[in-house]
Amino acid sequence: MRILRKTLIASAVALAVAGPAQGAAVLFDVNGGGDGPGADQLTITTFDWQPGNLLLHDITPIAIAALAPTAPIYAQSVLGTLAGPGVLFSYNGIPGQLTYQLTLNVNYTAGPGTTTVINPTAVPGIFDIFFNPVAIANDITGCGFGDSTGAGAANAAATLAHCGVFPGTRIYRGTALLVEPATLTDNGPITPSAGPPPVSNSLDQFGDPTQDEGIITNALGLGTLRINVDTLSADTTFFLSDISSLPTDIRHTEQGGGAPFEQANPSDESVGQQISRPVGDPTGLPLRIATYGGDLINNTGAGSCGGITTVPPSLNTSPCDVHLQSDASSTVLTSIVPEPQSLALLGLGLGLLGASLRRRVKRFVA
Repeated sequence: MRILRKTLIASAVALAVAGPAQGAAVLFDVNGGGDGPGADQLTITTFDWQPGNLLLHDITPIAIAALAPTAPIYAQSVLGTLAGPGVLFSYNGIPGQLTYQLTLNVNYTAGPGTTTVINPTAVPGIFDIFFNPVAIANDITGCGFGDSTGAGAANAAATLAHCGVFPGTRIYRGTALLVEPATLTDNGPITPSAGPPPVSNSLDQFGDPTQDEGIITNALGLGTLRINVDTLSADTTFFLSDISSLPTDIRHTEQGGGAPFEQANPSDESVGQQISRPVGDPTGLPLRIATYGGDLINNTGAGSCGGITTVPPSLNTSPCDVHLQSDASSTVLTSIVPEPQSLALLGLGLGLLGASLRRRVKRFVA
């Protein structure tokens, strides 16, 4: 009988401790319950995004950019995989798609040589995750990311004007703050290769070379942007466990940033910020000049960005942007709270253990 009692105690404690609660993770339903309760629910730790677009807005020339207290960085991409303990899930081949959009407030200062330092500010930005019921995100146009209806995206009105209506739904929103400074390095011009585009100094080294739009680039490298995200709202049909219990709930990183683009297309817009329009559309030229400067070079040099007022006013190019490919991931820092049945088992085990110890104490005293 004593052996059986000990076995019951050990089993209850073990079952409770072995519940779904160890480590930083979140219980996530990949399509918000679209397949019914209990289906497609995964314990995940990381959203691993595909290579996407990152726009350092108003960064060049640094003499002008440094005068602004804040400047936005825009980034967006589509999910590659969900990862967790024993989990590696991809939406490829099934309906549905996750995308993210980031607006991050920073300021810029000159670094040594040809570097620019990207500094944290106290002004929160926004990090959003969206669910598309079908795969519609397009990294050429930049459309299909976020929410075109105005209910969710940071720049929804602009996105609607450029892309029309598409069925994205916001499932997560948090404030975003850069944790520490990062450095952008301009390694100078790339010697162009011979032959048809894309040549080695074309901004677009991925996909159809006709999408290059005549933009060339210096060799640019970006240090890792480490970003703390604090939850504002989460759709509980997707996030089945709490993801708002810590001051920082998600650590989002933008790493491997640089140019030229080799694993994604440079998009025509990012988070509603128009960068360009397709070749042949004359209204696209002012947008390209406003982004890359009158020399149409993606770099941190002044080019024609330097407070120069041109005619017509739509060509005013002060200051300009830097357009980079980036590879992002979002790591969950909160832990899954034990389910009520796990807590009940733990209470049962501890209760049995306490009763057993009391009996042993009484026998010893007697």
